[in-house]
Amino acid sequence: MKKLLPLFATAILLCALALVSIWTPIVPVSGAPMAAPTPVAAVDRGSVEPTLFNLWAAKAIAADTTTPCVEVTRYDVADVYYSIDHGTVNTTTLTLKFGNSETALVDGINVVATSVADASAIQQVQTFGKYMCIYANVSTTDTITITVNMLAK
Repeated sequence: MKKLLPLFATAILLCALALVSIWTPIVPVSGAPMAAPTPVAAVDRGSVEPTLFNLWAAKAIAADTTTPCVEVTRYDVADVYYSIDHGTVNTTTLTLKFGNSETALVDGINVVATSVADASAIQQVQTFGKYMCIYANVSTTDTITITVNMLAK
């Protein structure tokens, strides 16, 4: 009986070790966290003839103002061009506005934010809703001159 005791103890120890290894959860090895999903690009599908909308041509403004809205339902994207001539000290932000009516508009992205010096640029943006316009927010009542046009395509 004394000869079987070490053999019996070894068998119990092996069984316990097997049970522990079976019931222990296995944590999978993982690398870096997944990246943010890549947004789908707003592309020009070429479905309609591009249209140039001249929203403001060297318009002098001294208060917050919105351009006339244009209908963009047929278009996927728009190339928005702006030119700001400050002339004086005035901070300007141009924000896209979208809506299904010309009176109920929601903010889109800033085409330019807190511009304090003369600037001009062009950016391609996606169109949403039926109407699109641009809101100019100025910080003072000093007159600035803004040109904004948009090639919808």
